Amino acid sequence: MENLQKELEQFQQERDSHENEIYLLQKSLEELSIRLEMQNQSLATKDETINRLMEMLNNKGGELKAKEIEKEASDVEKRKLAEVIAELAKMRSEIDERDRAITSLQEVNNAGLCFLDFLRVVTKLICA
Repeated sequence: MENLQKELEQFQQERDSHENEIYLLQKSLEELSIRLEMQNQSLATKDETINRLMEMLNNKGGELKAKEIEKEASDVEKRKLAEVIAELAKMRSEIDERDRAITSLQEVNNAGLCFLDFLRVVTKLICA
């Protein structure tokens, strides 16, 4: 009887631990999503700035110089875009990995809950 009670308490502790871990993983996922959105906004702002600078250069004349600057800016934009795409891929991979971990923990938690219900029934039957 005491062993069943101890096992029941142990499973309850494990379940609480899994729930805490799921919560932490969900918070991490939210933080990654926020970081991703912030980087997207930052990239959009940089694009706007480059476009404004290009307009200013075009308005001041020097079409050849403007084309050179535009090419340089385009190369810089391509490099930055490649960096952002790589970072996005990394973040998506982390998000997918955390999603799989959350799903796995939820499955373990559900199995633990079923087992806890089973132990409660068995305990009631033994005590009855």
